[in-house]
Amino acid sequence: MRKYRKTPGIIATEMETVTGINRSSLRHHLEILEREGLIVSQKITKQRHYFENHHKYSQEYQLAMSVLDGGETTRDIFGYITAHPGCTQKDLSEHAKVSGPTISWHIDKLRSGNLVTIEKEKNYHHYYPEETTEFFVPANSVGQGGEPLPIL
Repeated sequence: MRKYRKTPGIIATEMETVTGINRSSLRHHLEILEREGLIVSQKITKQRHYFENHHKYSQEYQLAMSVLDGGETTRDIFGYITAHPGCTQKDLSEHAKVSGPTISWHIDKLRSGNLVTIEKEKNYHHYYPEETTEFFVPANSVGQGGEPLPIL
């Protein structure tokens, strides 16, 4: 289970589980904290994500963390792209064991968080991590030689 202070971009349902506070009380207190400027929130893909507001997290970081917090498959695909720059939809589909349209959906999500770019070559799209994504590399990512990728 994740802890709020160590989890930028946590969503309300996770806070309910961690704190044991019911939904309406939690919503009330989050509104107060946000109004007082102690936290900020950002709505991304139908969910509101909450962050400490110590000007510690840029809007870009908040957006990226919210996208990566969207699910294990999204994080897995991003980790694979980071470890295998230039991979194709077929590579990702085989790795994640999901269909091409599902890969496209996750790629759109990652692009909305400015985490990946696409380069088109003939009939293929090649996926690359954005230059600014070194802070978001999943802890279990490995490079092409099998060595772990650094976490900053």
